[in-house]
Amino acid sequence: MGEPVLMAKDGPVLRKGKKVISAGHGPGQIPLLMILPVVIYFFVFRYLPIGGILMAFIDFNPLVGIIKSPWLKNYGMQKFIDFFTGPYFYRIVKSTIVLNEYALLFKFPVPIRSPF
Repeated sequence: MGEPVLMAKDGPVLRKGKKVISAGHGPGQIPLLMILPVVIYFFVFRYLPIGGILMAFIDFNPLVGIIKSPWLKNYGMQKFIDFFTGPYFYRIVKSTIVLNEYALLFKFPVPIRSPF
């Protein structure tokens, strides 16, 4: 006649000797495949940038890598102390504010005035 067919929760199952051959995916395989792009997204865009954030607090040496590079003085805050006490701090902050005001002034009204 043919192979004996049994019905299981996942679908029909063929028994060949002692092996069981399933005719479908398990109940948990499809949701795992659906969540895979989200896991990849969070790994690439949320987990990997941590190394770049860490580089702000260490004396980075490309020969030894991020993990083995020594920490800066003042608990890693030396670059920030140098920036805030540097001679160009006020000039940089002023130019940043001015550029943002120009962007608001010239870029923001354009979509409002011309809807098409």
